[in-house]
Amino acid sequence: MVTKDFMYTQPLPPVLFLSSGPMQETVYDFWRMVWQENTATIVMVTNLVEVGRVKCCKYWPDDTEIYRDMKVTLIETQLLSEYVIRTFAVEKRGAHEIREIRQFHFTGWPDHGVPYHTTGLLGFVRRVKSKTPANAGPMVNGSVVIAQSKGVDCHPLLSLFKFLILNVYAISVCVCVQLCPQYWPENGVHRHGPIQVEFVSADLEEDIISRIFRVYNAARPQDGYRMVQQFQFLGWPMYRDTPVSKRSFLKLIRQVDKWQEEYDGGEGRTVVHCL
Repeated sequence: MVTKDFMYTQPLPPVLFLSSGPMQETVYDFWRMVWQENTATIVMVTNLVEVGRVKCCKYWPDDTEIYRDMKVTLIETQLLSEYVIRTFAVEKRGAHEIREIRQFHFTGWPDHGVPYHTTGLLGFVRRVKSKTPANAGPMVNGSVVIAQSKGVDCHPLLSLFKFLILNVYAISVCVCVQLCPQYWPENGVHRHGPIQVEFVSADLEEDIISRIFRVYNAARPQDGYRMVQQFQFLGWPMYRDTPVSKRSFLKLIRQVDKWQEEYDGGEGRTVVHCL
């Protein structure tokens, strides 16, 4: 089923559906979902083939294609250095309307890990945000298509990373997606080369530990101090595909969203730790 990894985040705008990329047998289901949810924007963050493996079928036409009672016509293709914008006209038999839907296809995301440079990704996020109508239905008012395979990239934490980037538009969000030793101080000041990390405060609320740090780079004193908020989510065991509590997970997203709003355009940075 296309919406296997569905996440509903109301009341946070925009609503996002995280789903596996369509395969040949689910292309119709995908476009039916797009129509049903009155989607204006599709965000695709995978390539069709990566490391010789098919990650997602080409579910869009080069001209016009009929998928049962759905007709999809490619209107325009805009090629950019790290992503492609495609505009489609979508019709459904029996419905007397034609809808314009944009697909934003980020092609610079490697098979494992994260993009090597942030410039293209941040430009991509800004473009998605600016081109998504405020009054559209959920984004698949808004659906995010994440094609997942059986490798590392299908881990739910990586999905969360991509989800937060696109849902919160968090320009300065880092999400820990692999096992690692504790990298933060519980009190006092820790130094990692020229980087100084000072513990400020911590707060525990249900499954979320919120910590605030003051970070200083001695190699760039002109930058001054930066405040970093770390959210450690305790409700997602490694053996589960989904969090234990949907309510706690949505609370995490709300807290991240609130912090980002407070520091929009400022010196706030965010770390989301789900291990």
